[in-house]
Amino acid sequence: MKRMTFLVVLACVAVVALSSLAMATESTKCAAAWSGTQVVPATADSWATVLSASLKTGAPKDVAVLFTAESLVATYVKVHAKKVSGALAVDTDSSEAALLVRCLVDGVEAYPGPITFDSRLMKLSAFLGEAIYTDPGTGELLSAGDQWISIYERTRAAHAFSFCLGNLGSGEHLIEIQCQIVVTPSHEEVAPEVTEAYLGARMMVCDEVNLKSRVYPQ
Repeated sequence: MKRMTFLVVLACVAVVALSSLAMATESTKCAAAWSGTQVVPATADSWATVLSASLKTGAPKDVAVLFTAESLVATYVKVHAKKVSGALAVDTDSSEAALLVRCLVDGVEAYPGPITFDSRLMKLSAFLGEAIYTDPGTGELLSAGDQWISIYERTRAAHAFSFCLGNLGSGEHLIEIQCQIVVTPSHEEVAPEVTEAYLGARMMVCDEVNLKSRVYPQ
């Protein structure tokens, strides 16, 4: 009887040990994070974390991260009638707004690294002269001053991109989505917000996957 009791106790201890081991290596398999319509302004050519989540793996795994968000870019250009040494000449203006995105897993860039999430380069050239018209009363030719053309465009849309990283070790891992906003304003810009890029409502989903074919550098 004592021997049977000892065997039962031993079996219970083994079951508890195996259960504890399973709990220690249990993985979350999937994680998600999201944010509302808060915008992320220009970050002075530096990366800013816009979403983060933790993913726990029980064994070495591959991971895929799907990121989707609203983005906005706006550009503005303006050209004038221009003279060089008294002769009419072409005037040119340009502006650019871009939003770059990357994914970090424990501080390591996931493939393919930084991507262009949204971008617009606007460039305008014109060959303009002074506006001349005839006075209806006297027939005299009069000048109406310099001519100019300006263009402002603003677009907001939702985009998505998937990042991946292979052979992720077991344990808890920090997944981060970072963005960098690069703005080159027009030289005729009248307000800071005329040329801009923003990241709006956004979400990411992290999941364990089995990458059958690794065409990216290891």
